[in-house]
Amino acid sequence: MGLVLVIASALLPEFLRRAVNTTAQGLAADPLPPTDPPPPKTNFTFPAPTPTPMDTLSVVIARRWARKYGQRLSPEQVAMVAAQAALVTNYGAGILTFNPVGRRADRFWAGAWTVRREPAWRNGRPLYRWAPIRAYPSLDMGVFNWITGLPPAAVAAVHANDLTAFAAALLAGGWASTLASEYEAELSVTTQRILTGDFPKPAPAAAPA
Repeated sequence: MGLVLVIASALLPEFLRRAVNTTAQGLAADPLPPTDPPPPKTNFTFPAPTPTPMDTLSVVIARRWARKYGQRLSPEQVAMVAAQAALVTNYGAGILTFNPVGRRADRFWAGAWTVRREPAWRNGRPLYRWAPIRAYPSLDMGVFNWITGLPPAAVAAVHANDLTAFAAALLAGGWASTLASEYEAELSVTTQRILTGDFPKPAPAAAPA
């Protein structure tokens, strides 16, 4: 019995090391699994980069907004809406499968979905986790699904050209998780950068080999 205990105590650290090495660590190259149940696996599609310049996104926003809400937006209003996407995707460079704002896909989502790596913070260090997001066949459909799902207060704020109210509505609706004061400031700066064209232009996605 004593020999068995000695052998077990010697092997236990090795088993623990293997367990740690085969478990996701939350690193950028090894994200943790999603916290919530994802949609059906049969609808999963591999994440495809679809980087989109802000001017292209703005044209689609203006067209889709007019069709959905019956109001033509001014350049300032379009830039305010586009700023929401710019903050999520680094001015369009990080758009995946034509999802401009990384809109989530919960277990009730019946359409196509994929995953994106999302950072968080734990004990002062970045922690990454896979998040299921909706996948679309075109930018037009992605923008339409996005603006259709905006909270009514956010739509009203855009029509009133009220950036403060727009930021508050997005936060209240769970579309952003930053502190309220920080998010409004970031949204304002990003809106101005889009209006002046002072932002990084995303490189086109590489063609598959």
